[in-house]
Amino acid sequence: MLDSVSEELAHLQGALPQSDRTKLAEYLDAIRGVEQRIQIAEASGQVAAPMQMLFSLPEGKSRAVADPQGRGFFVVKVTKITPGNALLQPGLISRMQNELQEALSQDYAQEFVAAVRADVKAKRNEDAIKAEKARITQSGG
Repeated sequence: MLDSVSEELAHLQGALPQSDRTKLAEYLDAIRGVEQRIQIAEASGQVAAPMQMLFSLPEGKSRAVADPQGRGFFVVKVTKITPGNALLQPGLISRMQNELQEALSQDYAQEFVAAVRADVKAKRNEDAIKAEKARITQSGG
């Protein structure tokens, strides 16, 4: 909706005093938030929880979102909002989902290794590692 009136809004903002421009900007941000929620709702539940959070948080905010499969949490932080319609770029949402899944799997693996180490009380033995490297190197493999 806002994309269709962007030129008119730009003209209007230039003609308003600063206090009114601030109020208008807050109002437009609220409308963008509603538009994003509508777009998510129209996706019929096909949007992952972290993506929903990403498009519903205001700029500068962060929140943890539980993974629906019980594998941990996503921490979603919004540093910058660029207005636009994500539905006009269908690859954007799937690319973001892939990036989040990749990051989650790496974090999950690190947490798993840390939990195993803590459970079996494993510690890295640098002296043994050096000795074994020297043995392998001297014996040729």
